[in-house]
Amino acid sequence: MLDLNAATANAMIKKQIMSETGALVGGLARSAWHTWTRLARSEAMSTPDGRDVMLKRHEIVVRIIDVNSRILRIDNEINGLDIERRNAERDVHAVPSSGRGEALFTIEERISELGAMRQKILTEKAWLEQTLDDFDSAAAANETSEKRSVRRMS
Repeated sequence: MLDLNAATANAMIKKQIMSETGALVGGLARSAWHTWTRLARSEAMSTPDGRDVMLKRHEIVVRIIDVNSRILRIDNEINGLDIERRNAERDVHAVPSSGRGEALFTIEERISELGAMRQKILTEKAWLEQTLDDFDSAAAANETSEKRSVRRMS
């Protein structure tokens, strides 16, 4: 249903990343339960296509949850490495010729790798959130147009 080429996806990601913090927080604060119940109560669920729409939306939400979980795991690992880095710095300053400088370099390198991984995951998260917003907007627009056509028929 959502067929995005790479340029469109990148533009959407860039737009989301560049958006104001308030707009981003507002989008994240929207209640998924409210959206689900609104769609479930609509006529969308009365057709087999409505069930497919809800399952596709659910898949996007599950992917966002997975991305959030990966971000938390990386953050935890970075925080653990930060503690190790501080201990290694203390050891290097206490005994400069202890050979701990290599351990410190290894820790800092891993923190840098994790930071890059985290940034990639944040980009994926922004894309998924934009995809979900587009999906919800399309569903709401479709619901509105269906109601208009029902009114015209009446």
